[in-house]
Amino acid sequence: MAPSGMSYEERMRHRAQFYAEHKGVERPDSDSGNNLFNFEFTTERMKFVSPYAVMIFLFTILFGVYALICNMTSHVSDTSLDLKERAVSEIQIPDANKIYQFDIVQSFFGGILPQYSELEIELLDEDHKHVYSVYKNLWMEQHPNGNGGYSVYNDLKMNFNLEFKKKGTYFVRAIAHNGNLGPVKVSIEKRTLGGGLYIWFYAIVFLVLSAVVYFGKNYWGNPSKLLEAFPSFAELKSNKKFLIVFSIVTALFVTCVVFGITHYGYASCGDGTILPTKFIGTDNLIYLG
Repeated sequence: MAPSGMSYEERMRHRAQFYAEHKGVERPDSDSGNNLFNFEFTTERMKFVSPYAVMIFLFTILFGVYALICNMTSHVSDTSLDLKERAVSEIQIPDANKIYQFDIVQSFFGGILPQYSELEIELLDEDHKHVYSVYKNLWMEQHPNGNGGYSVYNDLKMNFNLEFKKKGTYFVRAIAHNGNLGPVKVSIEKRTLGGGLYIWFYAIVFLVLSAVVYFGKNYWGNPSKLLEAFPSFAELKSNKKFLIVFSIVTALFVTCVVFGITHYGYASCGDGTILPTKFIGTDNLIYLG
C-alpha cells in the first residue's frame, strides 16, 4: 500500500511497479488456465474431461469383461496319436457352430540335437473324409547359454482354433512329413461364448486410456471428482462432440460383440473351408484348409 501522503504521481508510479511485479501471477482460486499447456488443475478442465473420463472407465469395464468371457473354455477331450501306426483317434464335437481350441504337443525321442518335425494335424469326418489340416515346423536345438555350458531350446507346441459347423464324430490324425515319429498329445477345449479375436485389442487400449486418466488426476481431477463433475442428461444432450465420440465407441463395442458371436475372422471347417484372417495370431502355424 502506498502511504496516504504520497502525491498522485508517486501513487501512479507505485501502482505501475506493483502490476509489473505481479504480472501473470494468478490468484489461488483462479479458474483460468484453459490453455492446453497449462498443467495446473482447473475446475473448468475437470468439467470438460468428466464425460469422456466416465465413458473411458465404462468401456474399459465392458471391453474387459467381454474379453474375459470370450476367453472362457470348457474341456472336451484328450487323446494321443501314434505316428508310427499313422493311426487316427476319434473325437466328439458336442455342439455345432462353436469354436474349438486344439492344443497339440509332440514329444521328441532322445538323441543328437537338433531335431525337427514337419507336423501336420488333419481332421476327418465320420466317413474319414478330409475336413481340415494345419501345419507347423516344430524343433529342438541346443545352444551355448553364455555360462560355459549349453541349454536346450524348443518349440514343440501348436495351438489353433477352429469353428465346427456340425456336431458329431470326427477323427484326428498326425502326419510327420520328415519322419520324426515322436508321440503327439491332443487336448481339445470349447470356447464358452464365441470368438474374442478383436476384443482384446480394444480392452487393452481402453485400459491404457483409463491409466492415463488416473495418473493425470493432478491435471483434471481424480476419478471420484470426475464422477462428481459428471454433467446432467440435458447437458450431455447439448454436447455434440461428446455424443459423436460416444456413438463411435458404442458402435465399435457392438461390432466387436457381433464379430465374436458370428466368429468372424476364425477358421471354419464347414461347407467350404475358411482360412482365418490375418489378425489371428498363428505363432508360425499354417492353416491349410
